[in-house]
Amino acid sequence: MVIDALLDRPNQSSLVLLAYLTIAAIAYTEISHGVEQTRRRVGGPGHVDLTSVWTFAAAVTLPLSLATVAVVLIYLHFYARVLRPAKTPLYRQIFNAATVILAVHAAGASIRYIDQLPILHLGDIDFIVLVFALLTYTVVNTSLVVGVVAMTTPDMTFAQTLVRRGEGVGVEIATLCLGALVAATVTITGPLTLLFTIPPLLLLHRTVLSRQLVQEARIDSKTGVLNSAAWHLEATQTLDRARHRANAALLLMIDLDRFKGINDTHGHLAGDEVLSAVGLVLRGQVRGADVVGRFGGEEFVMLMPNLDRRVGTAETTAIAQRVRLAIADIRVDIDSPEGPITLDTITASVGGAVYPHDGEAVTTLLARADKALYAAKRAGRNRVRLVDSAAGPHLGETDHETR
Repeated sequence: MVIDALLDRPNQSSLVLLAYLTIAAIAYTEISHGVEQTRRRVGGPGHVDLTSVWTFAAAVTLPLSLATVAVVLIYLHFYARVLRPAKTPLYRQIFNAATVILAVHAAGASIRYIDQLPILHLGDIDFIVLVFALLTYTVVNTSLVVGVVAMTTPDMTFAQTLVRRGEGVGVEIATLCLGALVAATVTITGPLTLLFTIPPLLLLHRTVLSRQLVQEARIDSKTGVLNSAAWHLEATQTLDRARHRANAALLLMIDLDRFKGINDTHGHLAGDEVLSAVGLVLRGQVRGADVVGRFGGEEFVMLMPNLDRRVGTAETTAIAQRVRLAIADIRVDIDSPEGPITLDTITASVGGAVYPHDGEAVTTLLARADKALYAAKRAGRNRVRLVDSAAGPHLGETDHETR
């Protein structure tokens, strides 16, 4: 049934189905207009496109020429009603539409491939077709999007981009499953069954928005890292996992040196630029399980789990030094009354404590790392100090000249 619909040349019934799918997609965009605008303002998982329910249904129920027309019409309307008012560049919508068209044609090619396999006697071939087409659509669309993001973001690998898109892929698969249901039902009971798709799709849409609002509430807006409350919760959960796995973890307190002088000399906007740059650098230093947050002002904190229980001072010092040097390499271009200038003397003092050697609770580790941090400040700034639990109250030292 699905194969027959896809391989047929355009006829009156396929043109009618094209009209129904396009009208349903446009109607849904209008119904969910407010939710979608809010979702895109809030941000969150990139490239989550809930129009996939319609484009995937078109991919498996229409000839590929008409499926392409459906994608173009749906995306033109979506741009006019949602993206253009939000000042989203047209080229992004063209790229998104192009990836979907390629995914549609890949799904069609997969159906043609199955049609030529000697398994059609197995019975419920339509189910096999839908599953295979869904997986093909997802892999092609995700690979294209993630590949371009990875190429245009030099500090992120393809694998890192794919991990960050993980939640978005889950939502998209849920949307594609709705599209598969649409494809299956419209070929059996007719196009009017499209009306039953709108309520669950709207519920999914609101669920995505709710998740993004929760995520937004956890993020510090100036730096893009976790805020203090969210970091403390994540750090506690991370230490619980470290306890179960018998791993060590390194907690770093990071305080920017002479940050008040930047605000006083260049203004608070320049200070915000510096904070944003530091947040970006710290996010670039973390691994998947690491937790980085801002405690307020110019103070940041990082928790790095999954270390060997026998980790020594040399290894933890090297990690802390890597973070310190990454901050020292920051260059921030700002506008000043005298013209553009570059801030290139940004440094940080770092204090560290190791779980479980220096404490087993987040609060204990924070207190000891904070003392180590202020020892670094007193020693001249732009230095690393780590707690040396074997030496009692003394601190393991690593001195570097202050810039």
